[in-house]
Amino acid sequence: MITLREARPPDAPAILAFMKTLLAEPDVYMLRTAGEFKYTLKQEEALLREFHSRTNSIFIVAEAAGQLVGLADLQGGRYDSDRHCAELSISVAKAWRGKGVGSQMIDYLLQWARKNAWLKRVYLFVAAPNEGAVSLYERFGFVKEGHMPRDYHRNGQYYDSYIMGLWIGD
Repeated sequence: MITLREARPPDAPAILAFMKTLLAEPDVYMLRTAGEFKYTLKQEEALLREFHSRTNSIFIVAEAAGQLVGLADLQGGRYDSDRHCAELSISVAKAWRGKGVGSQMIDYLLQWARKNAWLKRVYLFVAAPNEGAVSLYERFGFVKEGHMPRDYHRNGQYYDSYIMGLWIGD
């Protein structure tokens, strides 16, 4: 059974440990490596407080039997011109991929976004070879809005990315 809830500053140690493990995976499609992930406990706590204080942003955790198995967030724009947009970010622990955790988190965030007075558009960046993620986002109605060739470099290889978006406004 997966429990989804908003992340709070006391979750910071578990989130930091989760991210270090995730980023150490050799085949994960992430921009940073574990060595480049330098957030301190205080910085992570401050980030979670900031998410909680912003009306167009939310950071959630997915737990199973008290263990952190996924993270996801919507980070809304900071200015009047982009406050209606939020970037989606999601990560699922390797052992929990393909078990519906990502779907549950996306569903939770999109329901929250649709109730949010500010948000009208959700977008994300995804590595083109990550076909499972692309397919997941498409099932929720996201469409490819752009293609960025050789967008990032990891493990000696360049990867293309897609920008995907979903209009949730009227």
